Amino acid sequence: MTETASEIILRPYQIAFPDFPVEDCPDIPEGWIDVSDDSWMCPSWRVGRMTICVDFADPERREIPEGARFFVIEEGPNEVVELFASDNWREVRSFVACRL
Repeated sequence: MTETASEIILRPYQIAFPDFPVEDCPDIPEGWIDVSDDSWMCPSWRVGRMTICVDFADPERREIPEGARFFVIEEGPNEVVELFASDNWREVRSFVACRL
């Protein structure tokens, strides 16, 4: 049986960022909520008070090519604070797990 277009369910990040390759999206842990919308520069997920942003694997396609691929931010009342940034997904997951 083949899938039809009406049977394909797109995730929020795929709607907000249709050019973001599915293969660039790492394995997202259960419980992380996809909060991606096109007001952000890349797909993002929320867990606790943190937002985890996932940029393109190819640095040339990133908003900031020299920046890290993954970064964790926390939004305060008047500012956004970057808590952690890395090109290593395992490090990001460990950082988030330690802060929960």
